[in-house]
Amino acid sequence: MRQTLIITLVLATALSPWASAGEIEQIRQVSYELIVIELEKSDALMLGISLPEPSALFEAGARAITRLVHSPGLVRLLQAGAGLVEFSASREQNQKISLAQPRITIALGETGSLSLATEEWHRNPDQHTFSSHQYGLKLLLTPVQTDSDGGRILTDVQLSTTAPRGLLTSVWTNCGELEPLGVLTYQQKAEETRPFYSARKIQTRFFAVYLRAEARSNLPQDIPVQIGSLDGLTALLWPRETSMQPSSLKMTAPVYPFSVPEVELQCWVSKSVKLGITTTGRPFDFCLELGLALNKEEFLLQSRLRGGNFPTRLALGVTDRVQINGNLAFSAGVYPLIVDLHQRKLERAILWWAQLETYRGKIYSSLKWETEIEHSRLEGSLGYSWTPQDMVFLNCRTDFEDHHSVGVGYRREF
Repeated sequence: MRQTLIITLVLATALSPWASAGEIEQIRQVSYELIVIELEKSDALMLGISLPEPSALFEAGARAITRLVHSPGLVRLLQAGAGLVEFSASREQNQKISLAQPRITIALGETGSLSLATEEWHRNPDQHTFSSHQYGLKLLLTPVQTDSDGGRILTDVQLSTTAPRGLLTSVWTNCGELEPLGVLTYQQKAEETRPFYSARKIQTRFFAVYLRAEARSNLPQDIPVQIGSLDGLTALLWPRETSMQPSSLKMTAPVYPFSVPEVELQCWVSKSVKLGITTTGRPFDFCLELGLALNKEEFLLQSRLRGGNFPTRLALGVTDRVQINGNLAFSAGVYPLIVDLHQRKLERAILWWAQLETYRGKIYSSLKWETEIEHSRLEGSLGYSWTPQDMVFLNCRTDFEDHHSVGVGYRREF
C-alpha cells in the first residue's frame, strides 16, 4: 500500500486596513496553536467520555477522518480535563506520537487556512486492480476582533473533513488559554486473516482538538513562533505502516515423476522478520531462510541454509519485490556470499533468482529463473484463485538437461 501525502498551508499576510470597533491599534495579528491529542482509554475514563463507534459514517477507504463531535456538554468536559489530557499525552509522547501542535499566524480580519489531505491506493484482491481514496481535513481561522487589551479574542472557526459533518462556530478565547473545539473521530478498516477464516473490523480512534490564540502587535523575537508548521500532525493521524506481502503456505505434489509433495512456508513472524521453510521428498532437499526488512518495503537482508541432496551451504544476500502495477510484480534475489559448511570454505560463485508474476482477474501466472552452483532452473506456474486467499496451480520445472517435473498444488495466504 503506497501513500501520497498532500499538505497545503495558506497564510493570509495582508493587514486589515480598518480596525474593528473595540480593538486597539497595536494588535495586528493573532498567533494560533491547534492542539490535537489522541485520547487513550485512561483519558476517556478521566473525562467520562464514552463515544459509540460511528461505523455508519465510515467513508470508502481504509483510513478516514469521519467527523468532529461537538456539543456543549462534551466541550465542558474537555475544558475541565484539558490539563489532565495534555499531561497524559506529554507523558506518553516518549513511547509513541500522541500529541501534535500545528501553528499559524494570521493578520487580524483575514483568514488563514490549514489543509491536510492524503491519497491512498489499495489493491482489490478480487480483480487484482488498484483504486484510490482521498480524505483529509481543512481548518479555516479568521480572527474577527479582540477586546481593548487583547486579553480575549473572537475567532470564526470552520473545520471540515471528507465526511458530511464538520464544525462551523465562533469562539471567544482568553489569550494563551486552551479552548476545546470537540473530538475528532478517525476510523481504520482492518482485515484479520487466518487459515480458512477472514473477517473485517473497524477501529476507531478519538482526538481531542483544542485551540490556543494570542494577540500580538509584533512577532516576538525571544520565543519561537512557527508560521505554517504542522508539528507532527501527519504522523499522528497517518502513521506510516509496514507494507508487506501476506504470509503463505504452499504445497506442490509432483505428478511427473511422481514423488513426495513439496511444502513451502513463507511467514512474517513480525513486521520486520520473515521466515521461510521449504522441503522436498525424493531426492530430499531442504531450505531455511531468514529475512530482515531493511526498510518499510519488502527489501530484505536474507540468509539461506540449503542442504540435503546437495552439499549444505549457507548463503547471505538481499531480496526485493516490486509491485509494478495492479497486474504485474517483479521480485529478485542475489547471494554473493556462499559458504560450504561441509568443506568449510568460501564458494567462488554467486547465486541469484528472478521472478515475474502477472494477475488477470482470478488467473495467476509466474515465470522464475534460478541459478545454483550445480545447475540452473526455469520454473513456470499457472494458477486460479477462487478466493482472495486460496489458489490452485499447475507447476512445471526444467534444468534443460535431465531433470523435468510437473506438479499440481495449493496455496493459502494468511
